[in-house]
Order: sequence, then C-alpha cells, then structure tokens
Amino acid sequence: AVVIIYILTGRELNLSGTNLVLITVLAVFTHSAYGFVRDVLEQLFNRQERRMRQELSTLGREATSEESLQRYLSRGLAILCHNLNASRGFIAIRQGEQYTVVASFHSLPVDTQFPLKAAALEGVAQPDSPIFPHIAWLAPGYAGSEQETVIGIGPRKDQGPYHEEDLYWLEDIAQEISHIVHLNRSPGPSANTEAAAQTPAQAEEA
Repeated sequence: AVVIIYILTGRELNLSGTNLVLITVLAVFTHSAYGFVRDVLEQLFNRQERRMRQELSTLGREATSEESLQRYLSRGLAILCHNLNASRGFIAIRQGEQYTVVASFHSLPVDTQFPLKAAALEGVAQPDSPIFPHIAWLAPGYAGSEQETVIGIGPRKDQGPYHEEDLYWLEDIAQEISHIVHLNRSPGPSANTEAAAQTPAQAEEA
C-alpha cells in the first residue's frame, strides 16, 4: 500500500519512469528498514524485561526480613527507573490507614506518609494530588483484593513520553513487588519457601 501511494504521487507530479523506479525502490527499502528496526527494538525491549524480572526474582527470594526487604525495594526501584529512563521514583507500602515511602530515587523522602485515598488506584494513572510533585505516573500493587503498594515514577530523563509498553511493564512490576511485600509480611514458614516466593508471572511460566 505504501509503494502504491509513492507511485501514484510520482505520476501526479509527472515524474519520469526512471524517477518512479527510484521512488519505488526507496519506498520498499524504507518500509523494510522500518520493519527491521522495529523488530530489533522489540527484541531488545523483551530481553531487557527478562533481565529485570530475573534480577527482581533473585532479590525477592532474598527478602526474608524487614532489612532485606528494604534492600530489595531500593534495588528494585533503581532497576525500574534505569530501565524506564525515569528521572525519579518512589515505592510506598501500606501501613495501617496510610502509605509510607520505603524506597526513593530523587523523589519523596523515605518515611514520607500520605493517606490511602491519595493513591487509591485500579490501574496505572497520572496523579492529580499535590502530594506527588514531579511524578508522572502512579502504579498500584495488589495482593488479592487489597492494594499493598504504590509506585510513582517521574518524567523520562530525555523528556520523551512513556509508551504503552512502558506503562504495562510498570504495572506488572508493581504487582510483583506487592506480591513480595505481602509474602514478607505473612506469618508462617511458607512465606520463606522458594515456591511461596514466586511472583504471579513466575508461577504462570512454571
């Protein structure tokens, strides 16, 4: 379809047969190059996502105490911001009737608290509260029917927009982090077993 458009445009401009051939070749090459670049970028994105999941999975299995959970969340946030090229970010977990920031990357200070309703979300959304300055997107993390965590990320460092795949990834990682937080808080030896430490995505792959 793209090639036909190029040819018709060339005829309307009364171009010679040679120029029409050149335009046709250029159209085919441009379309093929675009498809090749798109495929390469998609493969790189998928590879990057797998690496991130593997690293978070390893960290999650080691998060068996409050101290190790803190390290897990801080490292997980750093990985997330790096892969999304986010300028800043934070992770807050539910504590009673409020959220408490437990990990921060150039964002809200650790131990900052805010009410549950300020981050009551069903999915990834842009914040509408002054509580979250310089935050572009919020993502909730659920364990069952209860929202356990919320992740906030700032604008991209390159000032570009976040793509749909980025936001899907953000929401997915928020769910995995919430799962680890929930297991860490759950009493009983099963919380520390490798089977229990599997995230929903890992369990599905298994």
